[in-house]
Amino acid sequence: MPWGADGNSRNWQDGSKNSNGLGERGFPHFDCWLILRGVQTLVPRMRLHCENARRVAEFLSTHPAVAVVHYPGLPGDPGHAIASRQMRDFGGMLSFEVRGGREEDLIADLDQALLALS
Repeated sequence: MPWGADGNSRNWQDGSKNSNGLGERGFPHFDCWLILRGVQTLVPRMRLHCENARRVAEFLSTHPAVAVVHYPGLPGDPGHAIASRQMRDFGGMLSFEVRGGREEDLIADLDQALLALS
């Protein structure tokens, strides 16, 4: 008996999960509209995402407290050549190492720290 017709809440939960995956619940037209809206703006958002990462990487590469910036968009990065062949742009992920292990000093110099929730 699917959908919990026997009064068993476990059957109801299992059926509920299946129906959600099949689009039988909620507002599928609204969901489609949200997806379409997101896809329409994906290219400009990704372009800006990559540009912001490039600017942050360039800034950090000249900062005296930063030893190394790991970002394939920088010409000196070990992955730059292969990333140039494989990608149109270099993405928005980067990391860096603080010179002399002074992470606390760098964090203290930040003007603001933001909590970004998605």
